[in-house]
Amino acid sequence: LAQDGRVLVTVTGFKAASGQVLIALYDEAGWSSEQAVRDAMLPIAGESVTWSVEGVKPGRYGVKLVHDVNGDGKMNFNAVGIP
Repeated sequence: LAQDGRVLVTVTGFKAASGQVLIALYDEAGWSSEQAVRDAMLPIAGESVTWSVEGVKPGRYGVKLVHDVNGDGKMNFNAVGIP
């Protein structure tokens, strides 16, 4: 919930402290259309990653993210299509 023009997202629980997090912030209109308000690629160097997004309109937001373990900038799938 953005009230002061800022959204703060903290992600924990990584299975490995390596790679990066691909993260995107969506408003209600952009959620199903994949039109992010903001996005980022954040390196993982410890047990958590915190992302501060400034200058957003007041409202409700959602976050989608992927732990990109191999650093190739995308979600990878195995031979049967499972991430």
